Amino acid sequence: MTIGWDSRLLQAVLDNAGVGLMVQDRQRRILALNPAFEEITGWSWKEVAGRECVEVFGCHTSSGKCIINKFCPGVRVIEGEAPKVSRELIINKGNGEKRWVEVTVSAIKGDEGRVEYIVSILRDISEKKKYSEELLRVKPLATLGQLASELAHEIKNPLNSIQIQMLLLER
Repeated sequence: MTIGWDSRLLQAVLDNAGVGLMVQDRQRRILALNPAFEEITGWSWKEVAGRECVEVFGCHTSSGKCIINKFCPGVRVIEGEAPKVSRELIINKGNGEKRWVEVTVSAIKGDEGRVEYIVSILRDISEKKKYSEELLRVKPLATLGQLASELAHEIKNPLNSIQIQMLLLER
């Protein structure tokens, strides 16, 4: 089934999508984005229009290493290494805050089959990462508590037997 898209319907879809959407050209200059993208990143269209993605967002890993071209999902799609690439990255928001995002980059090909544009879908996963890290911190403590409980049980059993024997001897 094909839908006849008019510009108002397309604009309504972009404005109401629950994910951030960004379109870039082959040089990774930002050509378009939707309101959800602005909300997630803290960057307005006026601030990023025509700028290169890398200079705006400064994508990096949790260890602080910048994502160089070799690992940039957009570059991998533009160079044809993969039609779609997903990554979890930390970006710099417009207000200087850091934010975990999941970005999925896909190719938009021209008539000759060459990648002309890329579209990025952005999801804020900061809360998910926060809870995952918290779980990783709490899990060893829970394991330690369980071990202590089992150890106490193992020590209590022989002590119980000794106590019963001492009572018998006392009688």
